[in-house]
Amino acid sequence: MNLIILSNVSFAANWTPFIIRNANTSGDAPTYLLSGGVLTVDVDSATGGQKVGYGTSSLDGGRLDSITRFQVVRLDSHENDYAPYINIWVTDGTHYAVLSLEPSHYSQFDWTHDLEAADYLSIEPWIYETDTSDLTWILTDAYYDGRYIKVSGAAVTIADIGHLTIKPPTPSEFAAGLPGVGSGAPRELDTDIAFGFTLVFGDTQSNYIGGYQIDANPTLGPPQEVWVDDDYCATCGNDGHTWGYDAFNNIQGGVDAVAGSTVHVAAGTYNENIIVDKKLMLQGAGSGDDPDEDTIIVSATENTDVIRLLTGGISTLDRMVIRDLRVTGATGAGNAGAGIEIAGGDGFTTFDNVTATGNEGHGVAINVSSAVMEDIKVLDSTLSYNDGSGFKTPSSASVDGLTLIDSHVDHNGMGLYISGPVTGLTVDGGTYNDNHGPGSTDGVGLYTGSPTHGGLNKGFASPKPM
Repeated sequence: MNLIILSNVSFAANWTPFIIRNANTSGDAPTYLLSGGVLTVDVDSATGGQKVGYGTSSLDGGRLDSITRFQVVRLDSHENDYAPYINIWVTDGTHYAVLSLEPSHYSQFDWTHDLEAADYLSIEPWIYETDTSDLTWILTDAYYDGRYIKVSGAAVTIADIGHLTIKPPTPSEFAAGLPGVGSGAPRELDTDIAFGFTLVFGDTQSNYIGGYQIDANPTLGPPQEVWVDDDYCATCGNDGHTWGYDAFNNIQGGVDAVAGSTVHVAAGTYNENIIVDKKLMLQGAGSGDDPDEDTIIVSATENTDVIRLLTGGISTLDRMVIRDLRVTGATGAGNAGAGIEIAGGDGFTTFDNVTATGNEGHGVAINVSSAVMEDIKVLDSTLSYNDGSGFKTPSSASVDGLTLIDSHVDHNGMGLYISGPVTGLTVDGGTYNDNHGPGSTDGVGLYTGSPTHGGLNKGFASPKPM
């Protein structure tokens, strides 16, 4: 008989002990007691079959490769080189399986669970509780071989299958029947409640030993992608995404949560003002005016730009990208009332199929000082019907590389306003028509207003469409 004691005061609320299975022969149940943050588990290995789980749902909905740290510190004398093992339920949204991380998979940790991200990602897990005759839902060429998932003779690692989602089946899915799921699957006996991440004690002596303390809760790193939909909610299905982790009903929430990859924004109307302080792709559904088809962002605060970019990309190949959306309704003159304001960073920013219209300030404005903004691209975009300029460069900083391709900059106070020095200007296709200030009949398609810094042609103005 072995005694397992877990001290988990800090994270006791996030973990739940439960019986997985009684003894194979006698039917006797293992016992556990959770008191004062200390879990005591009593499993009789001599009878065989008894299993107790200690599970958490805090990772449910996250990617398998997003766990950044899990640590267990041994409190016993290390007389036996055995340890509890980790079971993780994973899914592709249709199929389910359990990945088992046995201590023997990472013996360099002296039979303790102390998994930094790099070590965790290199583990070759065993697979259970699924139809092992077809593992192509995990990877196209995957197959089962001696507990391992293999491709071309090599066992796959956590990194190889990191796209899978941590999530257990529901009790109703268990009741309906899942292929390959046996009595030892990590789920609560009688209720079929399961947790995405479970420490398992019992079955045989070789599967566990007593005396572990959980010092750190397993945590997900920030998501690489998030999804925003104005119909998402805390109790909704959210297209399979996890509310508050990678599913939001406002764009700012998604921007704040993402690790710097992509914020997918579904069609709809979003009344907000957004601050972007990290390099990312803000991917909408379209730049038109139909909320059923397009992503429309309407300013919610007076004298505030709709989107403010506090940073940009890193290089020509690693860019800030704003794509397929519409910004409108900013109040206030100039930069304060801009549809999009670039207020920081070094450039390397692309606007692709973006509409900035109906703003009291500029459509898009660069508002930085004492800096060089590099490689700004405006592609297939519409910057029209703004009281200020369609696109305005800064007066106190220079722009090295400004490209406008097949874009429409029409019916603004001014079309393209070059306020400071610009080198490497490319304008290819598009229109710059009927730009004039409110109440004015003087059209300004392309204007440079910096007598000291030059620009293209000082004071260039055209009363006719450009």
